Amino acid sequence: HIPNPVEFLKPYVDLLGDGNLMAIVPNEFNPLQKKVGGNWFVSKVHVNYFTPESLRTVFDKAGLNVVYESATFPTELFILMGLDHRGNDALGRKLHRFRLRLENFAPKIFNVYQTLYDRFQWGRELVFVGTKKNA
Repeated sequence: HIPNPVEFLKPYVDLLGDGNLMAIVPNEFNPLQKKVGGNWFVSKVHVNYFTPESLRTVFDKAGLNVVYESATFPTELFILMGLDHRGNDALGRKLHRFRLRLENFAPKIFNVYQTLYDRFQWGRELVFVGTKKNA
């Protein structure tokens, strides 16, 4: 939704001091998304589409060192299991509630998400944390 993410982040980086900045953005063009196919993720409100590499570049140009990266639940798995929620808002809401219950019931599932991201770059959203360079 932000036309120039580097310029958007820079003022916040200047305010960080020794703190961290977290960004959560859609993980576009990931291997599962490519397997599912189509351009179902294209939206009129998105002006940027990020990959892990492009988000690392944004952080770097904004003056941030990436200190953590991971991803959220790979929702494309639902589609590959026959639960195609594209264009089906009712099913999408149901699957979203299921995922939230899973995460609340079994918080260690985030370790699984980390492994899936580290090994395959799977995950619907990228979760990056950065610190100010030379802080």
